[in-house]
Formats: sequence, structure tokens, C-alpha cells
Amino acid sequence: MFDILNKLFRAVFPPEFTVTIRNGIAESTQGKITHKALSDFTEVAQQQNISQGTIVGVRRDVQITLEFSSDIPQSEHQRFRNAWGMNKF
Repeated sequence: MFDILNKLFRAVFPPEFTVTIRNGIAESTQGKITHKALSDFTEVAQQQNISQGTIVGVRRDVQITLEFSSDIPQSEHQRFRNAWGMNKF
């Protein structure tokens, strides 16, 4: 059921970008994101020993909010949001 709702949500709100973390390295797999943001996401991932995961940027009105895969601990979400906040302008 969750997968169906997630697909419906993505159809209404397609992601602006998708970042995949592999072996602690953040890389863009969809959409556009700055190299600086990717570098900062990589830094956070390596500092927090996050070896894999996905970060999706979704536009909500005028902002882009970040959503995280379950591979990224909820306790670390704010660190990625802070890194994104420094790069979104």
C-alpha cells in the first residue's frame, strides 16, 4: 500500500533532484543540484558513517524540502538539511 501511495505522491510532486549515497559518496542520479551541495552531503555522510542512502528534493510551494530513505538515520536528517540550507541560494 505504501508503494502505491508513494508513486501517486511522486506523480503529483515529482522530485527536483535525487541524490544517492554509495560508499559515503553523494552523487546526483536525477535532476540538478550544485557540486557544492553534493560535496557537503558527502562530507556529512562521511562524518556520520553513512555509507548508503537516498535524498530526494521535492518542491513545496517556493521551497525544496528534503526526504530521506530509511538508510539515513532520522537523527542525521537535520545535518543534511543544514548542508542543503547553505547551498540552496
